Amino acid sequence: NVYDRKTTREESVYANSSASSLFDYNTDSRENDYLGSLNLEWKTKQGHKFFGAATGFYDNGRSNAKNAMIFHIDEQQREHTQGIATQNYDDDLYTVEMEFTSNDTLRHQHTIGYGVIWGKAHNNGINSEVTDDYGDISELQHNTINRHYGSQHQMKYNYKLLINTSSTLKAGSHFSIGNINPKSQFIEKEIMNEDFLYSDQYKMHENVYGGFVEYDYKNKNIFMSVGLRLEYTDFSTISRMNSQEYIYNRMDYFPFFSIKHKFSSVADISLRLASGIERPHFLDYVPNYRYISKYAYSIGNPNLKPSRFYSATVGGLLFDFLYLELTYLHTKDIISPISKNEANSFEEVTTPLNSSDENRFVFQMSCPYVLLNNKLSGYLGTWLGYAKYTNLKIDLGEFYNMDLKGFYLTNQTQYEVLDNLNIGYNLYYQPKLYLQQAIGDPYFKLGFDVSYRIKRFDIGFNVSNILNRMNKGVDLNDQAYTRYIINKNQPIYSLTVKYNLGNTNKRKYHEIIDSSRFK
Repeated sequence: NVYDRKTTREESVYANSSASSLFDYNTDSRENDYLGSLNLEWKTKQGHKFFGAATGFYDNGRSNAKNAMIFHIDEQQREHTQGIATQNYDDDLYTVEMEFTSNDTLRHQHTIGYGVIWGKAHNNGINSEVTDDYGDISELQHNTINRHYGSQHQMKYNYKLLINTSSTLKAGSHFSIGNINPKSQFIEKEIMNEDFLYSDQYKMHENVYGGFVEYDYKNKNIFMSVGLRLEYTDFSTISRMNSQEYIYNRMDYFPFFSIKHKFSSVADISLRLASGIERPHFLDYVPNYRYISKYAYSIGNPNLKPSRFYSATVGGLLFDFLYLELTYLHTKDIISPISKNEANSFEEVTTPLNSSDENRFVFQMSCPYVLLNNKLSGYLGTWLGYAKYTNLKIDLGEFYNMDLKGFYLTNQTQYEVLDNLNIGYNLYYQPKLYLQQAIGDPYFKLGFDVSYRIKRFDIGFNVSNILNRMNKGVDLNDQAYTRYIINKNQPIYSLTVKYNLGNTNKRKYHEIIDSSRFK
């Protein structure tokens, strides 16, 4: 259960215009999240393993925002608007998966897996506003209704051949078959007149067929892996209102190579060359109309395309605990939420777009530590990134950044008070951050957690952002430069209860079914 209260102030100036605006929002929201999972593993006498898992997620909530807006159209004309915006959410997501793995000592090994994801995402919004334009009173109401249902089936088969003690050959295939049925409506009412501005229902499917082959070699000081992955994407979205169709069919090739060399007892060096694809969230594809205020709304993009990336990484492990890594990453068709003002209007629309390509350099460091006879443990991590946006695919107008510059520092520490009681903290610090359409001011966040074990029960309690730090920065779009201040005066509390069945010391790690694009 999450209860959140925050105040937001936005001050905007507009390019090539004397117009400016001042928005104040006071938001109260309550969200109820429920997550349950069941994991079972069984090992036969022959050494084969069966794994099964089921998860369920349910989320419902409501937010109410009171807003006051002063809009200076020019030096003489000024509008005052007051409004109330309400959003209701009702989402659920379920997964079931099964996997069979043969004995890992056999020369010929097999893995067969199947999983299914299904759920819904519903949200309704009502935004009522009254505008006073020098005595000229107007009332406006916007209703948004979004109903989205979807499912996806995932199947895989992996084969592993132990050629000898040094060499291994792997091959496999995977398939995912998905269907999404979104429906969106947007209704605008002015005084007593109703104008049905937007209504659409889509039928969307995304089928991905892939396969890979990989060869691994290892000896005392060297580990090497080389392989190739193929993926064919069959995607289409059809509007049931006007029969407009968006189609994306493509075959992609993703080679990869890695080598790790142990130079001495205190140093390991590794090199990784990789490539891959990043697909949009399913809700980014569908209309999913959300009205924020009289001057701002967001909508999805059925013509969105996946991003493809190519990377080179050099890493080093020193003294068996200090890890350093430098990565170069080239991404084509990056996906960004882009805000633009509509033509001849101060109304801002935010849409996910393939905005540009990107060349990025990232340095990371991770330093774990263990002290006080293993009772105190944790790690210190840092991330430093610089990127250049290239090959712009859209007009970003007057205000945007061509560079990404960012840095953050994180620290997590746990202390074992008793054998079954642990306390800890997590710290996050981010200096000034530059993104394509945003500049974030320095930000500091601190959280605490407690975990307690009673026989087979694990109980955890966490408090995040306990210092209630304000979030400040600048949002940019093609015509507006907006400085914002968000003051959250409520930390977030979470309680977790887990029950362990069987011998947890023999539990094997399983790569669970990927449902991130539905959440």
